[in-house]
Amino acid sequence: MTYRLAARWILAASFLAFAVGVAARADNWPQWRGPTGDGISKETNLPVEWDQTKNIAWKLKLPGMGSGTPAVWGDHIFLTADDGKELFALCVSTKGEELWRKKIGTAGGKKYHGDCNDASPSP
Repeated sequence: MTYRLAARWILAASFLAFAVGVAARADNWPQWRGPTGDGISKETNLPVEWDQTKNIAWKLKLPGMGSGTPAVWGDHIFLTADDGKELFALCVSTKGEELWRKKIGTAGGKKYHGDCNDASPSP
């Protein structure tokens, strides 16, 4: 994995941890673009800035790259990750703890449209 791709992956995982943690305290987010499909949260107290440390609730190392939108239900976050050989579904608590990991298939190791892979579909 190149440095640039690794940096994007870490930033995306950090954003995921922040964004999903905030969304989980508000409404369930069961699908891409949220409960009503418009990408708008009812939460009104969201930060507008973040970086590697600012406004990040927690970070979690994933088994590999995943670019699918996570689904949030209650205090559970569901996401996918592709380590280049296997495709996983994961459940993470809104406190950043991995609750379970299941292999759901083999990964082709392909990259689609530059940054997407077999873990791109939302759970």
